[in-house]
Amino acid sequence: YMEADARELLETVLGLIRELRVDHSVGAMALSCQMAGLVVLDNQGKALFPIILGIDRRGEAYLGDLNRLLGMDQIYGQTGCPAQGTYWPGKWLWLKEKYPRTVVQAAFIMGIKEYLLLQLCGRWDCDYVTASATQVFSQPLGSWWPEMMGALDLHKEQLPTLGNPSDCLGRVRPSIRKRLNLSENMTVLLGAGDGLISSLASDALQPGDLCVSMGTTVVTRYLTSQFLPKVGENAFYQRIDGVSYLKGERVSLAGRRIECMRVRAQGREEPVEQAYYWRGELHGVEKLNAAQQLRALLEGILFDLFHTHGSMVADGKIRRICCSGGGSANSSWMQAMANLFQIPVVVFEDHEILRGLAAIFQQYENPSMPLLGWRPRTVGRVYRPQIDSGLTQRYHPVSYTHLTLPTI
Repeated sequence: YMEADARELLETVLGLIRELRVDHSVGAMALSCQMAGLVVLDNQGKALFPIILGIDRRGEAYLGDLNRLLGMDQIYGQTGCPAQGTYWPGKWLWLKEKYPRTVVQAAFIMGIKEYLLLQLCGRWDCDYVTASATQVFSQPLGSWWPEMMGALDLHKEQLPTLGNPSDCLGRVRPSIRKRLNLSENMTVLLGAGDGLISSLASDALQPGDLCVSMGTTVVTRYLTSQFLPKVGENAFYQRIDGVSYLKGERVSLAGRRIECMRVRAQGREEPVEQAYYWRGELHGVEKLNAAQQLRALLEGILFDLFHTHGSMVADGKIRRICCSGGGSANSSWMQAMANLFQIPVVVFEDHEILRGLAAIFQQYENPSMPLLGWRPRTVGRVYRPQIDSGLTQRYHPVSYTHLTLPTI
């Protein structure tokens, strides 16, 4: 289980804002956050249970229940969220079984960003991109899905108001403003989930661009004008403005695995995975030293990416990869990606959240400018593809079998 204390998280965020010593000339703020987290509040706005983080998978045990209630094909066709345990419904069903009194007392249900916005300005709103990652939002309707709410015994009044990322929610609460020494005119914008922010920041919104976020999870996204979920597909859809969507896949829980392997390579005692990709096959840890294990893990993640997206490169649908997240700072990893896919890989070196939120601020100041019309002012580092016969030999498409490595 992956949880966080709601009040502790709020105090941490407020502390970070205070450390920034925001000048009084700054007139607006916006937030972005990992999506699919679940926060449950009572009618006084107090958290009834720790925040269930977006990457928490306890809901997987309830996918069968969801299938019996609504059918996973219908759920996917309405929400664009595949059958995974990270979304709200599975987590909510877990709460109903384990903590029924909490569910009875629940007055408000929201994500992490929405909880922080409520504390900052008293508004309880959610952007469409974040709503798309709940499995409770209907993409065709552009609103919360009544059938899912009925299956979960939820009411519309328990869910946030929907809006666009550049919507102004009002001014910061006086008590918070004084505590953080902010301007009296400081306003709060709705902001967006990390998926859209990452795509904006990495400039991956042109035809032929693939955004690859390499952080806690490795996630891919590309822009599409069609919402066409197909039965058996593992892709997700995130609504931007009703005519544009981000389509992508979660490839692996990369960040924690990489960190454990990095620590092991430095000689410290940490738990490690029990098996790794190496030369296109699975080998036990006893056959590899720590550095080889780390290399095998990093290459295995690239092989996962190529397994799911290589055909799109061959068809000319993907012509450039734009990377963001902590993993994009590893230059040898980025070069290996360019070598495997044989297309350029672009990495913007300034902070991705700042770049992505800049697009939202610009649309707030100029509402006539489409959000997707924004472009980063800085030029990213480009990794050009080179011939790496060793890397391609270690990837064997014929014998390759997709494997989800066990969670640490």
